[in-house]
Amino acid sequence: MLEKLAVKVGATSVQLDALSQSNRQKETNIGNFIADSYRNAVNADIGFVNGGSIRADMTYEPGPLTKRDVLSILPFNNPIVKIEVSGKLLLRIIEHGVARSGPGEDNEPGRFPQISGLTLSMIPANRPVSVSSRHLFPVKGWSRVLTTRLPHQISSSHAAGTVTQC
Repeated sequence: MLEKLAVKVGATSVQLDALSQSNRQKETNIGNFIADSYRNAVNADIGFVNGGSIRADMTYEPGPLTKRDVLSILPFNNPIVKIEVSGKLLLRIIEHGVARSGPGEDNEPGRFPQISGLTLSMIPANRPVSVSSRHLFPVKGWSRVLTTRLPHQISSSHAAGTVTQC
């Protein structure tokens, strides 16, 4: 079994931030890589992984990555799913993900979304701001997300992510 875990499955040329605190509160390079991988695996327009799913709580220095590393980073056997959502629902998903993601706002953070295929700006502090027409998907009310932007034209409304089975 130990030999199987030591098998090289890839390599990194940069330090990877798999620290729990980082992945649960902000965008990280390992979060981007995982979200990109999920999006590419199912050919979706947008990919998500919640930061709490990234569990290694360490940094990985440049060099080889083993199966043990991958299983330490993503220890859960969650399937990748592809679903179709409206722009309004997508914004609600993002809003939920960034809510209470600032330092000290949540004792058990983990919902912060690591996202692929979408760029956004947000207010990290615990203060709502009025939504303006800068949104790709306009909504009424209060929002932490200031702007959303797709770097490409999407052909559908598909998003990929993992589902935690209880």
